[in-house]
Amino acid sequence: MIGGIHMDNYTSFGDIIKREREKRNLSLQGLAELISEGEETSITSSYLSRLESGGKNSNPTIKLACQITKKMGLDFKEVLHSFGYGDLLNRANGFESIDTLIRINSIKVPSEMSGEYIVREKPLTDKEKETLIILIKLLFAFTLSDDSDTIYILRSILEQMDVLKKSRQKTILL
Repeated sequence: MIGGIHMDNYTSFGDIIKREREKRNLSLQGLAELISEGEETSITSSYLSRLESGGKNSNPTIKLACQITKKMGLDFKEVLHSFGYGDLLNRANGFESIDTLIRINSIKVPSEMSGEYIVREKPLTDKEKETLIILIKLLFAFTLSDDSDTIYILRSILEQMDVLKKSRQKTILL
């Protein structure tokens, strides 16, 4: 428990950095250069590697965490949550993005069913959460699409559903 929050299933700051770096196809060195550009405080690729792996001395200062968040365009709420301080933001005054809701919460989904009844549940992995985010965005894109895009979007939805299905089958076996 950190800051009064149960941290048994959360995405660490390092996990967020790695996920977003990989989405952008950046090397650790490339990300270090991006984060350091125009800043008085530079960061090394080896430090980023330690942050991503949660290794020794991997707790950044608030200034550095903010610098990384700003330069990478990270979701501030997700970053605060990763440090155990998600409750600092007053959720009553705004809406959450679907991405944030999925990423910062532990989401249990059926891992075994008997007919229409759920027998057992397991939490989504981080990769499954990312696939779910893509699926939800595709579903909303489908509702806004014209006839010329319908087949393409439906094919994309089916592809993502297949990715999720294969991942769930692996997760259930663990």
